Amino acid sequence: VTLPVGVADGDGDKVTIEISEPVGTDRKWQTKKGDAGVYPVTVTANDGKTTTQKEFLVTVVATNRAPTLKLTADVTVNEGETVTLKPVTSDSDGDKVTVSYSGWMTTASKKTGYDDAGTYEVTVSATDGKSEPVSRTVKVTVLNTNRPPKITKVYVHE
Repeated sequence: VTLPVGVADGDGDKVTIEISEPVGTDRKWQTKKGDAGVYPVTVTANDGKTTTQKEFLVTVVATNRAPTLKLTADVTVNEGETVTLKPVTSDSDGDKVTVSYSGWMTTASKKTGYDDAGTYEVTVSATDGKSEPVSRTVKVTVLNTNRPPKITKVYVHE
């Protein structure tokens, strides 16, 4: 925050300016996370003979922080098993986090079939609706398994 302060003295006297904390006499304040709020600030002008003060409020608005997303390492399952991804999310602002899936999986779990052998990528994204989504990609490997034989016909010869 930079506060431009203008003063004038009708007699042409040199005027010194003081600004109260949190701003300070350099007229600058570098805010940081957690500084959101309303702060009273007093500007004092002195021409060596008289002093004038003016108080005003500085409002620091909180900025949104993106959620965090942690995801398990790559996953390997056999055909016929269920793949379940368990992302862990948090939001330091307390916002609700929504998770979405894209690629080979569109939900957190998928039951594999006997034709799913292969390696796939799944992108998991998390958003709080106020910032850009945070995304991570996981590799899912489905191993081929032996299929049980099928009896299709039984012939009886008499």
